[in-house]
Amino acid sequence: MTLPGAPTSDIALEIERLRGTMVQGFAQVDTKFAEVNGNLNMVVERTGRTDAEVTALELRVGALEKRVWTASGVAALVGMAVPFVVQVLGK
Repeated sequence: MTLPGAPTSDIALEIERLRGTMVQGFAQVDTKFAEVNGNLNMVVERTGRTDAEVTALELRVGALEKRVWTASGVAALVGMAVPFVVQVLGK
């Protein structure tokens, strides 16, 4: 199919130019997909590290809470025992 008045060699060149443009476009899309995939892999890795850090912090906070409750229990017992001992020794 040729257009009247248009040389066929010009049409063939234009078709080849369009093909080259499309091939370049597909290559750019492939490059961008690879870049997005790399970024997603990095996000997944960081999420894994963050989860591990959160777990470690939860363990540390749990240990601190246990020590605080133990210390406050001891302080309460001492606070109750001191007046009793003072009263017993004062008699």
